[in-house]
Amino acid sequence: MSRLWKCAALFACAALCLSTCGCAFAPPTESSSPDTTATAATTTAKPVTTTTVSPTKAAATAVPALGWDKSDSLSPYAAKTRVNRALSPLLYEGLTRVNADYSASLCLAEKIVKKDKTHLTVTLKKGLKFSEKSALKAADVANSFRLAAGSETYADLVADVASVKATDDRTLTVTLTSAVPFYEAALSFPVVKTVKSRTVGTGAYRLNTKKTALEQNPYSETAAQIETFVLQNVSRREEMQFALETGTICAYFDDLATGTVPRAVTDVTLTPVTVPYLVYLGFNANRAPWSSASIRRSVCDAVSRTDVTAVGFSGYAVPTATPFCSAYAAVKDVAGARLSQNVAAAVATWKKNGYNVTENGKVKNRLSAELICVKSNAMHNAAANEIAEELKTAGMQVSVKALSESDYKSRLASGNYDWYLGEVRLPNTLSLDAVLTGAGGASYGVSSGGKTLWAQYKNGELTAAKFTEAFQKEAPFLPLCYGQGVLLSSKRLTEVGKGVGGFDGAEQWIFT
Repeated sequence: MSRLWKCAALFACAALCLSTCGCAFAPPTESSSPDTTATAATTTAKPVTTTTVSPTKAAATAVPALGWDKSDSLSPYAAKTRVNRALSPLLYEGLTRVNADYSASLCLAEKIVKKDKTHLTVTLKKGLKFSEKSALKAADVANSFRLAAGSETYADLVADVASVKATDDRTLTVTLTSAVPFYEAALSFPVVKTVKSRTVGTGAYRLNTKKTALEQNPYSETAAQIETFVLQNVSRREEMQFALETGTICAYFDDLATGTVPRAVTDVTLTPVTVPYLVYLGFNANRAPWSSASIRRSVCDAVSRTDVTAVGFSGYAVPTATPFCSAYAAVKDVAGARLSQNVAAAVATWKKNGYNVTENGKVKNRLSAELICVKSNAMHNAAANEIAEELKTAGMQVSVKALSESDYKSRLASGNYDWYLGEVRLPNTLSLDAVLTGAGGASYGVSSGGKTLWAQYKNGELTAAKFTEAFQKEAPFLPLCYGQGVLLSSKRLTEVGKGVGGFDGAEQWIFT
């Protein structure tokens, strides 16, 4: 199973590469059954690097291969397995494309005009065709939106899009739920058409069922460097690396959901890929003293995100000083963002508020908190203990309470906690609805000020940079890091790792 799994009490939308959110609970065991990658809860075990003798390599082949599950669909709206969903970027495109820095660029859309805060006019490029030659029409886009809104994989991505309607063959009217500034990324949902019970797209490749291969799509605007990928029926995570090492396949993406880092061997390249898994420290703003923004902010000052990430996630995460990932272009230069500790600032705030004051050689009114996490999540346990140690050096007492999954959920639901360690998968819009709205599946104890700031940002009243600056003052939660997956590829492949997902940009790969 994947890094995220079902939690009906939270919410029901998910995605491996595009959109999901939730709070951190223990994952089920990996098996050969189809991976339904659900939304809410996420946990991982601590990465463990294993070593073995390299298996015997297969003879070099002129045609590279990729894994797939032949029993599963390749439709982005019907695929259940991780491996088949990973192939979607090769076969399908959206109105827009999300880049590695989470900015969006036009893809099938020729232009997008914002008529007012909530209404867009989208014009399609001329002459677009699906992979079986039929013309792409606006009605196909509108139907694809309806499929996306009703799917587990893409529902969160399009959550802020109320409707998409065709006005003629090349023009669409898009209505937003609010003046969301990230609407362009939300329009990256795959555009599909069903032809004779087969789903087709406009991507660089199309499925050749007779040859069991992905071959260049002659009607695509994108010219692929590799003409054909043979499909091998390899779908289980534990089979993928062996298939790569023996030359059966040339690449696969691992989101490190199991917490086991794939072994590094000769002729295999590991390319880190930042994915929108936000790991954070949640505060119960309904309980004093965490109801105070200055106290929450002081905790943020006293924690080194760099050290917590290194200790808790063994280098397979990227520390962040903002609620958005560090790759996000819109907040790269936000003033005041810091990853390191500022213990002096934290101590000064505590004393100003009457905490940790020394009188007659004794500390009066010492600040203390309990931090809860899921016992089975080794990564989160390590991160929580590192946070406690760092705060101890600053003079604060933090006790870490590792709970069973059920007890953890119960404590959160009842509000019986000070802090908790959580993790959510955000959609590629980087929407923080999950943690900064009352209805969000991970918005436990979030401050009203944090909710207000997020509402202002979504309504276009704040830029991403201004929102981030205000967020740092309000500190509704403490962002720690964003998780990473890894693209494993043959040394014969170059130009890999160009997008936000493992296979994004595969049309640029070169096989020698």
